[in-house]
Amino acid sequence: MKVFLISTILALFFLTNAIYAADSKSNRKDNVVSFGVKGGVGWPAITSPIFIAIPGEKWSVGLDYGSKTFTTDGEMSDSSSTGIKSSGTLDITDTGLFARYFYGNSFNSILAINSMNSEMTVTATNATTGGSAKGSLSTYAIRFTAELVIIGQWIGDLK
Repeated sequence: MKVFLISTILALFFLTNAIYAADSKSNRKDNVVSFGVKGGVGWPAITSPIFIAIPGEKWSVGLDYGSKTFTTDGEMSDSSSTGIKSSGTLDITDTGLFARYFYGNSFNSILAINSMNSEMTVTATNATTGGSAKGSLSTYAIRFTAELVIIGQWIGDLK
């Protein structure tokens, strides 16, 4: 009985999603703006960028921005034998522009260009002498993304 109940709930959940996905074309047309948080692997998983887009029946165009700062205050690099303590920060930003073209209800292609920046600064201080040294490293990259999303079409065509 428990397996039947769980199977029924899961089936209703997936069928309900398929019904809403089947009408995503008119849902996009009726929206003025869409926004949210992107996820995934790589930079999106680190910076959790927010996005804002202007949806349309065939095209959706938008911007995304995310940033994250990591800080250490010497708790991992305190060396009592040498008296040197290190601290540092790592700042990561990801800014982009994207366009999505919908072939049907959910089947779509995404084109995006992102600018990714990172800057790391480390300071080491000698507790015995009071001397310190500071170093920094900056990186910059431009990423171009082209995707073809097919799985949404399978869900959108279930009726």
